[in-house]
This record gives sequence, structure tokens and C-alpha cells, in this order.
Amino acid sequence: MQRREFLKFAGLAGATATTQEAFCRTTGFSGELTGRAMGADYGLLECADAGILAAMSRSRNGILRCTVNDHTHCCDAGLRWGTANALNDLYFGLYGGLLIGGADQHAVFRKELRTIAQYVKTSPNHPPVPWSVSADGLHPRFNNEPGYDLDRCAEFVLEVVRTYEMTGDRRFAADLYPRCREVVDFLAVRDLDGDLLPEGRTEVFTGPIGPGGCACSSVTYIGDTSANAWKDFGATLFYYEALRRLAVLEDALGRGPEAFRHREQALRVRNAARQILWHDPTDGFVAWIDKNGSQHDDWITGNNLHAVACGLASREQSAKILKRLEEHRAEIEEIVPCRVRIGIFAEGLCSNLPEDYWNGGIWTLVAAPDMLARARMGDVVGALRVAELLATRPKVTDVGFYEAYDGKTGEPNNCRGLLMNNGGFIWGFFEAVMGIELEGDEVRFRSFVPKQITPARARLRYRGADLDIQWRSDSKPRATLDGRSLTRNDAGFYPLHLSPEPERRYQVEIITEDIPHGRPTT
Repeated sequence: MQRREFLKFAGLAGATATTQEAFCRTTGFSGELTGRAMGADYGLLECADAGILAAMSRSRNGILRCTVNDHTHCCDAGLRWGTANALNDLYFGLYGGLLIGGADQHAVFRKELRTIAQYVKTSPNHPPVPWSVSADGLHPRFNNEPGYDLDRCAEFVLEVVRTYEMTGDRRFAADLYPRCREVVDFLAVRDLDGDLLPEGRTEVFTGPIGPGGCACSSVTYIGDTSANAWKDFGATLFYYEALRRLAVLEDALGRGPEAFRHREQALRVRNAARQILWHDPTDGFVAWIDKNGSQHDDWITGNNLHAVACGLASREQSAKILKRLEEHRAEIEEIVPCRVRIGIFAEGLCSNLPEDYWNGGIWTLVAAPDMLARARMGDVVGALRVAELLATRPKVTDVGFYEAYDGKTGEPNNCRGLLMNNGGFIWGFFEAVMGIELEGDEVRFRSFVPKQITPARARLRYRGADLDIQWRSDSKPRATLDGRSLTRNDAGFYPLHLSPEPERRYQVEIITEDIPHGRPTT
């Protein structure tokens, strides 16, 4: 690939010569590119789709640039917020960052979660988990009232579990496990009306809607500028995920009875959500329910797709959600992929202007549930299409995606290189398109990837060792670990229960088959 074409793929065709040169040095470009990012130690190193390769390199750069010191990250590459991230920023950043980081980045994530964990404590005045901690680790910040930030509390549990899965650090997992239990116990107590779903503020919210004054029970996919004060679907969604994933950690720690109880509770919460929050007329889950029982049937993209990806939605509900997504493709995808919702909020329910920020704006962090939902329902080609759109359509910088894009024009705001947007893109691509999954002490590789992105190569830092993974196409699918054949399971994955030798490099080769149309991957 010629330098001009590479810079066009990277979104830097009109950048200054200094910026272009810096990006070429960062990605290892030295005049000709043959689908290989020579300077990247971890993450996607080679791909037949040069646009995807450049996009993944940008997002990797963005995450690494967010590192503030050896124990915390900032929310954006410009380091405008010199704090540990809001928990939802860290959630996407960590899920993507662990996939592109080496030992040093893995250490930073562990230290960051330990810093947050020291402040996790149930209080009558605020949630147990701070939404942010200062970069020196001395100043936690909590939002008022316990019912606020329910999903961000649950994300602390998810981050701890994923960090254990990737690093294998049992001391870390054992130390933080009691804090995770405290969080899920708090969320269980937030079922204030006996329907198994957590509720938000106990009093009707009368303050200004917006950052610093919003009523949110959940912020991850609906934002911190809406009036979702009581029974928010996002809060239920992440509570279900926290229960299910905590059980995975408990199994790994030899706590079988606790794992059984939490799985049973997760099933009860899932079934209650399917009945109480599903809305047939819109083929999706309601955004939230007010304390007086009024339903808000706003179709929130990330919430609905995450419900498909994690199994909270039934197969029938999942099919309806994806059908709804396709029916609104022009609105959801055509300007910039990953619009946060269909339509805009009714007047008075969001502090943003129409099509702006969380009110019909675009956040590319939605790429994670979008790609994952499609892959779960067997549409791996559709997941790749989303990745290709994100690799070529939005305005970007050398540190990846902006914070938000206007829903009508696609113009970005002025915050470049957001940790959570870059993390969501990397996570969604690796898991949904490349088929790499983690579950407890198992890492597994899907037997098929889209042939048009092969040959491809990635390197992951997994439990103190390096996994070099290569994909290529052939008529007969197979996989090997250091030359030894792997056995494919009934779900179409090659599972590994690997206890790596520290600093050893393992070679994984996946010979991919044609993608079977419509076959679920999980």
C-alpha cells in the first residue's frame, strides 16, 4: 500500500505533515505497507483489510495515550480529565485495552481497580462504587443517593472478572472478590418493589437534567443527560451481567455454592426483565419506567443490542431487535454507525439538543454490543460490515474516534481520542469478527472468520505469556497450538484451558472455513 492510501485509510489525508509522520512512525509504516503494522507489539498485527488494520492501530494508539501514570488512565487521549475514569469509560477501555496491551498495561488496569476497590463500601448517602478516583488515588468521587449509577457499580464487577480472565492473577481476584460481592448485594437491595429489578432514586427527581444534576439510574448507553430516574433497563441489564459473571469468578475461586446461587438469581432477573421491560410494539426493551408506572418506549441501541449479546434477550426477542435495527439502518448507520437511539427524546427528557450527544447523537462505543449481537445471532459478516464502516466513515484522528458525533451531520465534537470509544471498537472486533472469547479459565477461538480479512495475525498478552494467533483460509478447517491439533466443540470453537509458562510465546493457527450462513456462534 502506498503512503497516500495508508494515510487516507487512517483518516489523516488532510492532516499536517508532522501529524502524518508521527502516525507513520507509531504504526511502523516505512514507505510501503503490505497489511502489517510493524510497530504494534500487541493487538491486530496483520490483516488483509488494510482499512481495518489502520483503524485498529488508531484505536490502540488512543488507548495507550490515555495512560496517565503507572496506575490509572484518563478518559481521553488529550488528558483533559486527569482522573481515573468514570466506571463506564473504564469498562470499554479495559475490555479493549487488555486485548492490545502488554504486561505494563495489564498492570495499570489491575492497579486502577485496586485503587477503586479500596473505596467500595455501602453507604446510605451514595452508591458503593465511586464513579471516579483522582490520578493519585486519594480522592474518590461519588454521586449522591444510592440509586444513582447502578450500572457503573455493576461494571466494577465486570471489570474485575475480565481482568482476572486475561491476567490469571488469582491474588487480585481473591482480594477484590469481597468488594464484588458487596456490589451485587447492594444491587439486590435496590429491588424496592419486589419485582427482582433494581430501582433508582427513592424520591421523584426535580433537579436539572444534565451532567452534575441528572437523575440517571444508568448511564452506559443512554447517557448522563436523560431523566431515567427509576427502573432503567440499562441498570437491570448490567445487574444481570454482574450476577452471571460473578458466578464465573466464583467457579474459578472454588466457590461453587455461591456461583450456583448467583446463576439462579441471574436467571430470575433475566426472566423478570423479559416480561416487565419488553415492549412488543417497538420490538425492543423500554428505556425506563417512571415511579408512577409510565413506560418510556425509547429504543436505545446499545441497551437492546447488549441484551442480545449477553443472552438477556430471548432468541425470539433477539431476532426482533436485529430486524428493527435493519429496518432503521439509514438512521442508525448511514451517517456514522452507532447512533445511540432511534429518534430523539421527548421534550424535557434530555438536556441535549436534538441529534446532539446522547439525544440522537453517535457514540462509537456502541460498536461493541452491535458487533457482538450480530455475531451471537450468526451474522459474522454483518459484524464485519459494521467494523468496516467504522474504519472508513467517521472523522478520526491519529488516536482514534472522537467522543461523540452529530446524529444528523456526522460532525464530531472537539474531544478527540476517547478511551471508551476506542475500547468498544477493539473489543467488538476481536470478539465478534475474529471470534476470540474468554470465559473464566478458558480462552476459545471460533473456527471461522470472514475469509476476506485473511490472512490475519494478532498477538495477545494472556496470563503472563504471549499468544501469537494466525488465521488463514483453506478448504479444510482446523486449528493447532504449537503444532498440536485442537478439538472443535459443538458450538464451533476451539477451547483452551491453558496454564501458560511465564514469558513463553505460544503459536495458535486457525485455518478458517467458509462462514456458515445463519449459524449461531454461541
